[in-house]
Amino acid sequence: MRAISDLSCELPRFWSRYPERASEEMVSGLVRLLSVGGPSRKVVYPVGLMAAVDPTAKWMRRWAHGGLGRKLLFK
Repeated sequence: MRAISDLSCELPRFWSRYPERASEEMVSGLVRLLSVGGPSRKVVYPVGLMAAVDPTAKWMRRWAHGGLGRKLLFK
């Protein structure tokens, strides 16, 4: 999970090098990964792991900093 956190912090640096469609797929892939969930309280979900690895949500601040990141994330 630490690798995913580190990668997600670096992704905004590369968005301008790829077509917008590729960037959209990167963002939607991570959002889908983090939104996996269910009714059981005994299972650790990806969003909980990400919060444990990066409690200050540094990746979210980097994604929401620029206009393209906000557009892709909140689409």
